[in-house]
Amino acid sequence: MNLILFCLLLGLPSTNARRIHRVDLIEINHVCRRDQSQFTQIIIWDWSPTLNQYVVVAWQNSPPEPIISRAGGSYQFRWRLTDQIVRADSYRETWTLNDPELDNRKVWPVERRRQLW
Repeated sequence: MNLILFCLLLGLPSTNARRIHRVDLIEINHVCRRDQSQFTQIIIWDWSPTLNQYVVVAWQNSPPEPIISRAGGSYQFRWRLTDQIVRADSYRETWTLNDPELDNRKVWPVERRRQLW
């Protein structure tokens, strides 16, 4: 009985606790054609010292208004597919004619990507 009261007072760890993943860069990318945004995506990047460039960790189509918030000295984004938090020290928003995630597959295949979850 005392153990149950002790656990209730302190609280049990939540099984639904969000995990925080550290990456090097969070990017909101707008792929544009004919002066219009065709689609917007969130791309999560890590720096590869071997390749001397960023490599894609993960990506997802962006909600209409992606929410990138500040968390201390970092930027963070809630990954809607798994409800996980992704944090990075760097953030950028880009408008490109090409899809950087697809281009990155030529140097860093999907099979080599670090799994966040």
